[in-house]
Amino acid sequence: FVQFTISAWNAKNSKAAGSDANGTQTENTTEQGSSQQSDCFTLQLHSLTPGQESWQVTPGEKWVWVLSHKQRGGQRFGNGDIWGATDCYCRAVKLAITLNGKTRRKPVDETFKEGVDGEDDDDAALTPCFDKENEQAECANVSLPTEEEYKTVKAELHCNLSLCQLKLGQLGKSRDSSIKATELNPKSTKAWYRLGQACLQLGELEESRMAFGKILELQPDSESARTALKQVNNRLKDLDSKLGQRLSKMFN
Repeated sequence: FVQFTISAWNAKNSKAAGSDANGTQTENTTEQGSSQQSDCFTLQLHSLTPGQESWQVTPGEKWVWVLSHKQRGGQRFGNGDIWGATDCYCRAVKLAITLNGKTRRKPVDETFKEGVDGEDDDDAALTPCFDKENEQAECANVSLPTEEEYKTVKAELHCNLSLCQLKLGQLGKSRDSSIKATELNPKSTKAWYRLGQACLQLGELEESRMAFGKILELQPDSESARTALKQVNNRLKDLDSKLGQRLSKMFN
């Protein structure tokens, strides 16, 4: 365990002292003042679980980590810990990238059924035949997502990360994250809204208008998108008006 002392300080007094389990003490004192109040705390490590590097775990285990980081990010965001949520989403995205191309294939019976029910009977002859070794490999990766699940979760991660970055004032990163989200899931109205917000604050009004317009294509009754689009159009009109005044002065 480690014991440490925290002392209150002001403009005339600053002092901190600490001691570890061996009794070694350290003290840092600046200009002394009058009376001083100190609080002593003891920190004890109850257990330690050795971590693993990403290359030491299977793709299925990585995916479990991705979902765990995503859930933890949502909890931290809900508690107002934006930096903590950002860290969780970043970790999840980095792990998800390593799973690109390693998604779970469709079960053999599903693939065979698609071939049999297809319009061309010759397609059934092209249905892959899995041997016992391949079947065992599929069972080992049962935790892996399908390609559709992989893209959906990855898009949600980028969308959530974009919102965190927007709240932290990281507008450029927020725009880039939302763009990735829309590329993975073009039907995500949340991703398009994040993109519109980031571009609006960056002054990229045409891009912002396009993003909010895309939302209205997907969800015509979206009042928030309609309001945001009106705000963008008003700013564009103001810019056009100011530009016209400047040009008028130049030629007069």
